[in-house]
Amino acid sequence: MKEVLTMPEDHRDHICPKCFSDDIERVPREDTVDHVRGLFGWRVYRCRDCGARFHDRPVERTAS
Repeated sequence: MKEVLTMPEDHRDHICPKCFSDDIERVPREDTVDHVRGLFGWRVYRCRDCGARFHDRPVERTAS
């Protein structure tokens, strides 16, 4: 039976959906999909560990 990994709901500060690393960088938009998603607030990120490229929304920082 294949094990399915799920991302913890309480830890969403730009975690790679492939390897779950938090070593993430923003990268430039490359294609039409990136630009259309950008209109709705999505940004493009790349994992520095596995190289996966994915879209996510910016994390809102709250003052404590």
